[in-house]
Amino acid sequence: MTWSNPYQRAALLIRAAGWLVPSSSRLQWSQEWTTELHYALRTLRERGEDSEAGARLIDFASGAFQDAAWHRGHYWKCKWIERSVSRSLQSAGFCLAGLLALVLVIVTMSGFLPVTRSVLWSLPYADANRIATVVNGAPIVAVRSGIPGEWVVGGSRTVV
Repeated sequence: MTWSNPYQRAALLIRAAGWLVPSSSRLQWSQEWTTELHYALRTLRERGEDSEAGARLIDFASGAFQDAAWHRGHYWKCKWIERSVSRSLQSAGFCLAGLLALVLVIVTMSGFLPVTRSVLWSLPYADANRIATVVNGAPIVAVRSGIPGEWVVGGSRTVV
């Protein structure tokens, strides 16, 4: 095999550049570049540019190094992102952010916790000590309601 043939030299350059590509995608990358090289040679011959074919094929194959370097950088970038995300998912900050998001969803879905608001802030009545409520309920569910008028002295519901 002689290396004076420009097609063979270009194929050798593509093979050498292939070592930069991550092993998981090297075979597919090499096949694609070899097919492109073959197509470029055929196109040059169809145009009748045989005299320039050698230099143009070498130029074309030189681009494989840039493409291979991009694939390697992209692979490293993806691996770095994967490791960063994995570390983030296992961090305490991610856990706390998840819990905070869950609490915010619960608060929003409950109508901004109306019962909690009534406990934290004072009642909107002038004399809250004189207000009574009766809780009627089973062991599981309790219902808050006002006091029936019959239970109040005098049978009226007037507030004194």
